[in-house]
Amino acid sequence: MPGLGQLYTGRGVASFLAFAGVGSLAASGVYLLHAADRGYAEYLAVTDPAAADTAYDRVMGRYAGAVTCLVVAGVFWIVNLIDAFKGVQEWNHETLDL
Repeated sequence: MPGLGQLYTGRGVASFLAFAGVGSLAASGVYLLHAADRGYAEYLAVTDPAAADTAYDRVMGRYAGAVTCLVVAGVFWIVNLIDAFKGVQEWNHETLDL
């Protein structure tokens, strides 16, 4: 879970930011993915070519936004893991003399 390593070392603000950052990006990505799926169903029902182009562009924009949010959430989570690993090593060394 994002932020637990920071919480373990007593960095509450960093913990909250990691959890909120990854959570909000992932939730936004899932929301946009579902919105794109609904938009695609609407696109299939459109019969006017001009309206179909507009609906298609809207659906592709939502899919692109969803992929972007999910990729950034994954990168942010990996950065969070690296930060937590380094923070825990330093904390263990200072606190437990390991």
